[in-house]
Amino acid sequence: MSNGKLQSMGGNFVSRLGGADIMKQDELSKLDPQQLMAYNQQKEAAKNLGMRELSARLSDAFGGRDVTARAAQRKAIQQGQKTKEEEKKKLEDQNKMLDDAIKKSTSITGERKNYLYALPYKTKAEAFMQFAQPEEKKRTQAITDYEYYSGLEEDERADFAAASGRGAYSPAAVEARRIASSKGGLDLTAGEEKADQAFANKAVAWKGGEKQQAESNIQNLENKIALLGKGANVSGPQYAFIPEGLMPVVAPGSTAFKDEISDIVFQSLRSTLGAQFTQREAERLINATFNQDLEEKYNLPRLQRLLAKTKSIYNGKQSEMDFYTDTGTLKGYVGETSSFDDVLDSIFFDEFKQLTNDQIKERYRDAPTTEERLSILRYAQSLQQTGE
Repeated sequence: MSNGKLQSMGGNFVSRLGGADIMKQDELSKLDPQQLMAYNQQKEAAKNLGMRELSARLSDAFGGRDVTARAAQRKAIQQGQKTKEEEKKKLEDQNKMLDDAIKKSTSITGERKNYLYALPYKTKAEAFMQFAQPEEKKRTQAITDYEYYSGLEEDERADFAAASGRGAYSPAAVEARRIASSKGGLDLTAGEEKADQAFANKAVAWKGGEKQQAESNIQNLENKIALLGKGANVSGPQYAFIPEGLMPVVAPGSTAFKDEISDIVFQSLRSTLGAQFTQREAERLINATFNQDLEEKYNLPRLQRLLAKTKSIYNGKQSEMDFYTDTGTLKGYVGETSSFDDVLDSIFFDEFKQLTNDQIKERYRDAPTTEERLSILRYAQSLQQTGE
């Protein structure tokens, strides 16, 4: 099988992971140029989603997590988002059709049309039907509300609606009443309530000791890096010929240094990333970033970047906690999520940026760990996406 055929099959597999329906060649031949362009655009978008899904599955596999179950969870979330977007689009289309009908109406004044345009869809539809009635039948509640409402100042309209309930056609009043009647006045969906309940337990654990533990581990990692910078003699070519099983016997200081860093990183990232960050992932992370066969001058900048990423994750966690403490909810909070891959890439990408394409290929070929090879692949993918 040719390389081109393999690449095409691989690309189709990734696109299917992203939700694309791949057409056969005879089906593609029936498309006109515009349809073919739309198909290729959809396929490319699905390919990007598929690459993220493939990366997530690889991360789950290496982390010892249930790949099938977690993939199903992600698919369910994506389907829920798709359904929500479709419902939103349907409502927008219905609202546009109603606005067009209002615009074409000859029985409603321009001032009342402007009033109708601002209403929520359901309220707008009811009021439109009442406004469009023959003049002798127009003495409806909608007309009564509108006339009274029109005579109020802008800041009086919401107060009137809240006090009397008659201003039901004011969007601001409707929204204000809906939010005020929600639990705690926070206007949360069922999913948002569950997310807040789960996060409340995390907040208790964070304030109860995890925060202090994370800060202590950052300090310990800083101390280890300072020691390495002074020449700790814990890595270098002299260790390259020692079998791994003999390292604890022949070089106990080097072995202890690496183990201590692994423990520090595990404790620190577990308290900030959560239970999904395992001891095994900490060991893989250190094995990939702290190479005992390299001179310390090469390991030092890697650990410094690991420290910077650890601090960034800690600051993000604290920012999330502060937001929750101030508002009582995570609704509206926008923060960056980090994973094992993110931490690893933050260490390696700076090195990859200094290499030529040929050097990157050589680095991939000679990479001592699977984690480093996967990081190189993600780096190459990022270059492809940015067109570099």
